[in-house]
Amino acid sequence: MKFLDMNDFKRKKHFDFFIKLDYPQMNLCANVEITRLHDFLKNNKLPFYYSLIYLSLKTANQIKEFRHRICDCKIIEHEIIHPSFSIMAEDDMSAFAHQNILPIFTPFCKMLKRKLKK
Repeated sequence: MKFLDMNDFKRKKHFDFFIKLDYPQMNLCANVEITRLHDFLKNNKLPFYYSLIYLSLKTANQIKEFRHRICDCKIIEHEIIHPSFSIMAEDDMSAFAHQNILPIFTPFCKMLKRKLKK
């Protein structure tokens, strides 16, 4: 992880706006066509939810701005970010899980499956 120099930070105007908020977060929503992905996962008997987590994080880690975080009013750029996501708990309530992302999909899914069956 590294601290970014705020004097050279090209998104400083955005930072100055968001840092004044109680919860400086942003949410992006988009419709994404995943029919071919869904068919591929289904044909190969791969877990849909774990696959989406993995693919989303692989993509997010390729975009440096998605690896930025605010800490003590400074911008940190992480080398890699790891997922936290919701899961269904036994009592039909949601819970949160955290898992370090692995570079290869199959071991990631296996580890996630083992971890979440506890």
